Amino acid sequence: MTDSLLVTVVNEIVPVVTADTSIVCQGQSVGLHVTGGLGGSNISWSPSSSLDDAASADPIATPNATTTYYVTLSESGCFGTDSITIQVIETPKVEFASSFNDGCAPVEVNFTSLTADGILLTWDFGDGSPRENGSPITHTFSEPGSYPVMLYGTNTGGCADSSDIAMTVVVHDTVVAGFHSDPNYPVELTIPGSAVNFIDDTQGSSAWMWDFGTGFQSPEQNPTYTFSAPGTYFVTLTVRNEWGCVGTVSHGPYIVKVPDLFIPNVFSPNADGLNDEFVIQYTGDQPFTCAVFDRWGVKQWSTTNKTGGWNGENERGPVPDGVFFYTLRIGDREFNGNITLVR
Repeated sequence: MTDSLLVTVVNEIVPVVTADTSIVCQGQSVGLHVTGGLGGSNISWSPSSSLDDAASADPIATPNATTTYYVTLSESGCFGTDSITIQVIETPKVEFASSFNDGCAPVEVNFTSLTADGILLTWDFGDGSPRENGSPITHTFSEPGSYPVMLYGTNTGGCADSSDIAMTVVVHDTVVAGFHSDPNYPVELTIPGSAVNFIDDTQGSSAWMWDFGTGFQSPEQNPTYTFSAPGTYFVTLTVRNEWGCVGTVSHGPYIVKVPDLFIPNVFSPNADGLNDEFVIQYTGDQPFTCAVFDRWGVKQWSTTNKTGGWNGENERGPVPDGVFFYTLRIGDREFNGNITLVR
């Protein structure tokens, strides 16, 4: 008696796994591929959590860290296994800091990278200027505006990242100081009567400081100032806007002179140190004679010294308050008038 048994021998299943690349940056995807079997194999990849289809011959892998992927082909009760390792290079964590993030144009800002593993650092300052490399780095923003600053970092594996949020640098407009005066510069003034009204012409200013060149300053927007000493003065206005931007301008000259002749019409000899004498201010060098009379024509005082002054006394002592009369002769010129004495 004879019997038979048919034994079918299936070729060994030898999977062959390949990948588009074996090194990727964190967050990137890579295509995996497996070949082998007779064409009808069941496919199973593991770990499957980072694959889009663990039963596909060509799944897409997105590993978060270096991962070895295993694939099993099964067909007609036969199995074959292969694996491939995908190396994942971490992307740099890009961070940076600045010296400040707002100012008045032009503003210079210092930037420093806080990125631990970036070897190539590239800055985009958001103002249209070419990108720059390195850290720390200084950049000048010349025009007013808001500029988003980004930092890009690339590590040794060629993996790149950028700062999560752009740092915005706000550049405020400058303030242009300007003023005029009444009387306007350049001008010659005489003492007394040398008061000048100053008018601010600045747009957008919120604080003012005037320097009149005499050591006196004023925070008023439109001050009036009287120059009390002869000289040549230039007046400087410094203004500040709401963002603290400063502008300065100087104008002049304001030329202050002592007149050739000035005759006061009142004095007060009360020993307070102010206007205690009747003094005629004369800067010339011609012969000088002055005399003072009461209302009955009695002479109270006289002098030929142009710097001399009457203290309100005659040879008998202080005279009473009242109106007195003077005669003044300077060279060929003669002057007459009255002077009021008030104690």
